[in-house]
Amino acid sequence: MQNMRLLSISSVRLALAASVILAACSDGTAPITVSIIGDTIAVTGDFRETASASPNPDRAAIDIALTLMNQGIKPETLGAPIHGPCEGGVVVRAWRQVSGGYALAWISSALPIIPCPIAATGPLVIAPQFSATLRRSFGNAEILGDSLPAGNYTFTMSSDLETPPLPAQIVTPPLFVGLKYIVPPGTVLDGTWAGIADGIELSLGLHWTADSVTGAGTYLTFTPNTNRCGGGTLHGSGRVTLSASRVEDRVVGHMSFDNGWTPPYSAVQTGSGLLDGQFMSVDAGPCPMPLGRQLP
Repeated sequence: MQNMRLLSISSVRLALAASVILAACSDGTAPITVSIIGDTIAVTGDFRETASASPNPDRAAIDIALTLMNQGIKPETLGAPIHGPCEGGVVVRAWRQVSGGYALAWISSALPIIPCPIAATGPLVIAPQFSATLRRSFGNAEILGDSLPAGNYTFTMSSDLETPPLPAQIVTPPLFVGLKYIVPPGTVLDGTWAGIADGIELSLGLHWTADSVTGAGTYLTFTPNTNRCGGGTLHGSGRVTLSASRVEDRVVGHMSFDNGWTPPYSAVQTGSGLLDGQFMSVDAGPCPMPLGRQLP
């Protein structure tokens, strides 16, 4: 993220606004009434907000996007996300239809926060008549947890920025949320996993359980090393470890290299022998690092 950079992202087509009322229990004891904005649009000052939620085409997950458009005549500055730069600047809520109304079933701010490898360097600035889109993706298993049933859920999104305050919850059409396993539970996955990308080659012996993936191995760098997520600091060869949680077909955790680089690592199983993985960085976004299981 560059200091005070000016965003020039194309504007979006806007719909008419409408409001609906949802009944929710925020603490499990007393119902509250929450106003959300229908037709995916809200207006606050010089900002217009639109939102979308859609099934991820590659895994059992929901991709969300909250677009902030500057309708004013001067640039608008967006402060850092309250819950940290890796959290996307968005809070997402899932609602279930109950007895003709809606009840709050899940909120993204309750999920554990994975620290970023580096901090944001400055605010974002949106030029007049341009927009910025804040994005997040949540695995269906993250949403359903161990208690919510598969079914249709209505999602709302609100800004999680320190400034300006944009508390409106923007609603999107209902989506089906259910579990889908690319790799069935119980599949043997222990063994050597290796990959190469951007001038970095990895080989790790991984141990898999129902809820974790851990292991250690080696890395080797070669020219050109074009990894832009911090991996450019690696030279020669050395040791690396992986410690990650496993939920459904998703693996999320950290790799730790012996030079001190400890990037977040996120991957999706696309087969019994392939992890479609990537390192994460605030400035550079994802940097691919797939891993494949080497057969004995």
